[in-house]
Amino acid sequence: MSIQLIDDAKIAAYLMWELSGYDYPLSLWRCAEDIARFFNRSGITNEKDAVDILDKGASDETYINFVKNIAFRVYIHTDNDDRDFNWFLSERLIKNPEWRRAVVGMAAAYGVKDDGKL
Repeated sequence: MSIQLIDDAKIAAYLMWELSGYDYPLSLWRCAEDIARFFNRSGITNEKDAVDILDKGASDETYINFVKNIAFRVYIHTDNDDRDFNWFLSERLIKNPEWRRAVVGMAAAYGVKDDGKL
């Protein structure tokens, strides 16, 4: 496993902890990995891909589905059934450039790994 992938996962999980206050770091690490895999499967493997979705605005269907997928993963890994909290946390995360770069970096690394190059 690449050192950059591990560093990106640490950053993503830390920022998720900082913004959520959730006390189980391993769950947040797994959540970050799950979100990065979602990004990878969705073809979001660079910063521009993620920013393009953000630029569509909160009323766009692509944006809504994007946030919904992240919020669902937050729910699964934190067992927090507060939909509003999960939604707003997801929006705060994707609008945070440092978190976004870390998860996009993970997604890109998973793509390389999936291609057998890592």
